Amino acid sequence: MAAQESEVRDVSGKMISASSDSLSLEVPRVGRSETMHFAIEKHTKIENNLKVGSTIQVEYRTEDGRNIAIRVWAESKTFR
Repeated sequence: MAAQESEVRDVSGKMISASSDSLSLEVPRVGRSETMHFAIEKHTKIENNLKVGSTIQVEYRTEDGRNIAIRVWAESKTFR
């Protein structure tokens, strides 16, 4: 359904790879983790200095079966 595809969602996880046009996150799920892939487009807003291994937040929409990043930023440091 097109309306559901364009719905804006967000997710956080550990960035496991990045390039100029995509990034991948390892997202924790109950009892397992899932790898999610996101396309980076010219309108994607990237905040902070993102590094592989950092916990990041991605706001995205799904279009034609692809996750398109709208905004990407590093989460605040957490206490250990």
